[in-house]
Amino acid sequence: MKIITLIALALLVSSCNAKKTVFAGQKVYKYVNKQGQEDGKDQVIEYTVTKKFTTVLNDRTTRFEIPENIKENISQTDIADVEYENVALYKGMENVYYTSEGRKFANNKYFEQKPFHFYYSKFSLTALTVPLKFRKGIGDELLNPPNVETGFNVNFAPAYRLNYSSFNPSKKFLGSNTTNYSVTFGGIFGIGGVDLKTKSNAPGLISDRKSAAFTYGGAVILGLNSIGLGYAFGFDNVLGTGRKYWVYQNKIWHGIIVSVDLIK
Repeated sequence: MKIITLIALALLVSSCNAKKTVFAGQKVYKYVNKQGQEDGKDQVIEYTVTKKFTTVLNDRTTRFEIPENIKENISQTDIADVEYENVALYKGMENVYYTSEGRKFANNKYFEQKPFHFYYSKFSLTALTVPLKFRKGIGDELLNPPNVETGFNVNFAPAYRLNYSSFNPSKKFLGSNTTNYSVTFGGIFGIGGVDLKTKSNAPGLISDRKSAAFTYGGAVILGLNSIGLGYAFGFDNVLGTGRKYWVYQNKIWHGIIVSVDLIK
């Protein structure tokens, strides 16, 4: 558990403020405070991204804010006057660009609503289980033919993830305005249980037993938000005296995995 905790902390630190790549064609907005000026109402300017860029996106639930100056990557495409009663909604937003503007403006104007897309990659820690393991035949295949094994096991995958996200404040998918599609590559390690049987997979053992086993291997996971489904391969090593009798000791298996993110 100490090792898992240290890995989790390292991945958390490395993932904080991970920069995202914003694609060309996305819409971003900026509030202009004209209070005290003769020409009147505050405004919100719409820009279109003309050249992709990489930046920090600060999640404000209903929008993402971009704290960096991106004027060289955008072009103005529309503008709207802010109604006086809505000015307070923009307090503190003068120095940031932001995504997704769905409010009503003067003269009953609305900006066109489109999903906002971005890409990023990062290190992650994923909890997973392998509900199905496929093992090939060993030795005398009459006793140990190719088989499918089911059982409970808990594994962790320190991994590298490629993520494509779509943010739509007007729609929710699985309870979130952001839909993430990902591909994750990584190693796996964990603890599970195996059945040692004297008449088949553990000849020479005095009696049948269930033993703990350490698992290590690798995985590829396709993810949708926090849930993933994928392929893994690995090796099981029985712990204790039964390991020298188990015919599958350190022999490769292939499996189907189900995963859940531990670190966002």
